[in-house]
Order: sequence, then structure tokens, then C-alpha cells
Amino acid sequence: MGPVDEKSQTFALDCYFRQFWTDNRLTFNSTTQLEELAMNWAFLDRIWRPDTFIVNGKDSYLHKMTVPNRFIRISPTGQIAYSQRLTLKARCQMDLHKFPFDTQTCPIEIASFGHSSEDIIYKWSEEPMSIEELELSQYDLVNWTSYSQLEVPQRANSKYNRSMVSLEFTFQRQKGFFLLQIYVPLTLIVCSSWVTFWLVKTEKGSEIPARTSLGATTVLSVVTIGFGGKGKPQVGYPTALDVFIIICFVTVFAALVELGILNFIDTLIRRIKKRDKERRAIAMELNQAQNSFYINPDNGFKVPPAQRKLERTDSVVDNDAMLEVEDENLLTPEESPTHEQQQWETIETMVFNGNESTLVRRGQETINLSDIVEMNVTWVDRCTGCLEGLVKCITCSRRPIRSMEIFKNTACVFNQVDMWSRLLFPLSFVMINFLYWFAFIY
Repeated sequence: MGPVDEKSQTFALDCYFRQFWTDNRLTFNSTTQLEELAMNWAFLDRIWRPDTFIVNGKDSYLHKMTVPNRFIRISPTGQIAYSQRLTLKARCQMDLHKFPFDTQTCPIEIASFGHSSEDIIYKWSEEPMSIEELELSQYDLVNWTSYSQLEVPQRANSKYNRSMVSLEFTFQRQKGFFLLQIYVPLTLIVCSSWVTFWLVKTEKGSEIPARTSLGATTVLSVVTIGFGGKGKPQVGYPTALDVFIIICFVTVFAALVELGILNFIDTLIRRIKKRDKERRAIAMELNQAQNSFYINPDNGFKVPPAQRKLERTDSVVDNDAMLEVEDENLLTPEESPTHEQQQWETIETMVFNGNESTLVRRGQETINLSDIVEMNVTWVDRCTGCLEGLVKCITCSRRPIRSMEIFKNTACVFNQVDMWSRLLFPLSFVMINFLYWFAFIY
């Protein structure tokens, strides 16, 4: 017997199919005490025989090597024994929701092709089946039953019942192959993904490549073993094996996502801290620069002392090199001019010790442009709230990001998250496995 194929939902068996009936026209007198008369298989064409067929059969055939494997025996009373060797391949409607913990019941249905129950009635003999040798790779034959019935006609133009006999085999799948090839490897891969929680967070982030490689490797391993198997049944609903594979995939993917979220938050916090450091440096430079300025008594502008004697009125004005510079960081509201903003004009470019310096003029004021550009820095960008708002959404808090514990002690908070992950990930996986095995086995 076998194979039992869940992909095509069929099963096959090799059997001796024997039929018995009585034909009074074939009675004879035996003078030699002959109990039965063996006839050649070609004799079948000269007598009546039932048109038996397999109702749910598929690709069944009669063995013909070296001659058709069948024989006929006739007793003096006219009883005929007809035997033939067949390989039957029949359809078996399987329910694979519990695969590979499933038990399947596969029938063989036998009936007459052209006669109704008024002409032929089928029934099993006293011993309907005997098994000599049984070889199945993934199943155990736990039980078989036989019964006879009258089939109600299913066609609209048929009004005759048909006699039918059935033989049902109950197969229980062996779980050893799937435990060794899928369940145990996937469980070990999931446990390997938890190693990333023991790689302690460092200031330089030297553990990130190792954690990323381990997380990506475990995810790809689960995909290869779980979703790349060719032996799984191709059905439109999730089986028990699919559920376990998805559980393992979600677990290792969650470990990888945990690393990604922590690394993303750490990168944002580093950028904010770097930006704050640059702002403080710029503020210190502006403070020092403003303290070194003096007010020009002629126009009220703050002018660096080093440039107050560089004013030239006889230079040619280059209109193509005119620059518009905001001086809102250099002027206080009380010191701002009431007239409209004037244009700076380039009057001379000089080179001091290899550094280029450009002198510009607006009205009667002359200033070194390089000093103005360095000090006229706006406070980074006006969209810094977008970055901080993103971090606030991640940390689920309305407080300013700089007052949070994750901003002050980033490494400590991340280590606490990893510590909780070491406990929650294994515990949740064990609980889900307990529910899984309880649901699909019991």
C-alpha cells in the first residue's frame, strides 16, 4: 500500500481483487471428483462477468506482464471465482488543518458501471480483506472498515439505485520526520535569535553589526526551512505546520525589529545631541563676537573694530556681485534701522595668509564679509520640531525629548530593554508553544 499523497489527495494500493458469483448455465458433472475447473483468462470473453469499476478510482490499471494477471475458476455448481491483480489509485478527500498531526480516512468505492441494484447487488464476503505486507513511509494503517450500501442516484435522468460496497482505511501520519526536519531546527533557530539580547549596548555601537547579522541570518533560516519546503501540502488554508512556521518567523522577526527600533532611536538621539553641541558652540561664538563689536556713531550699526579703518569710497562698485545678508542676529530690535533694508556692495577682495577675505559696503559702513557669514548663522533649521516630534511619537510621550530618561541615559535604557527582552521573548514563545501543542494534538 502507498503512497498516500496529500498534494494530489490520492492514495494507491496493489491488491488481488477477487469477485465471486454464480451462473447456473456453467454447472457441470464431475466424474473425477474435480472441485473446480481452472480456465484460461481468454475464457472470460465467452461468459458473462460483472462490469465492476472503482467509483473514486484514478489511474488504476491491470498488470499484464508477462500475460494479463488474472484467472478464473469454475466449480461444478456454477460458482465462479474471478481474480485479478490491480494497482488502484483512488481519490481521498483530506482535511489537512492539523497537518502533520492529522488522521485521514480514505475509501475505495466499488459498484457496477451499467447495472442498477435490480440487476446486481454487491456485498462483501465473510473476510473482505487480508493484508500480507504493508509498507508506508509516513503513515500507519490504524484501522479499516467495510460496509455495503445502496447509492441514491445523483443524475437527474436516473431513477435506479445502484448497489455499492466500500472499504475505508484509516491512516495516522507519523510525526518523526517533521519533528526532526522542521520543528526541532526552527525551535533552535528561534532560540539563537535571542542571543542578540545578550550583546550589551556600547557607546560606539560596535555590537550593531553582530546583532544585525545574527538577526538577519535567523530570519532567512526560518524562511528557507519553513517556507521553502517542497513536501508541504499546497492547500488554501493554514495547516498546523504553517501556524508553527509563522510563529517562529514572527518571533525572530520581532527580535530583529527590536534591534532596528533601538538603533533608530539611538541614531536620532545622537543627531540631536550633536546638533545641540553645535548650537552651543555657535552661541558662544556669537556671544564673543557681539562683545567685540562697537556701535558706529554715524549710523548706529555694530561694526567689528578690526574693520572700522578699511572703508574705501573710491572703489568701483560691482553690481553683479551684490549680496543680500540678514543681520538680524547682529542687531537688537532697538538698534535696527527704521529705513528699508539696504544692499551690501562688494568693494574689495583681499588675501591674508592664504585666506580670502571680501570687504562689502552698505551706505557708509564697510565690514569683512567672512566675519559676517560666520556669525550670521540661523538656528540650524526651522523644522527641527519634525525630528523631535518623531522621537516623541516613538517614545509615546508629550514631554520634551531632552527631559526624558532615554535621552539622558540612552545606553542604560537600551540595556534595560534588552534585559526585559531576554525574559519576555522566551516566556511568550514557551506559552504560545504550549497552546499550540495542546490545540493541535489534544
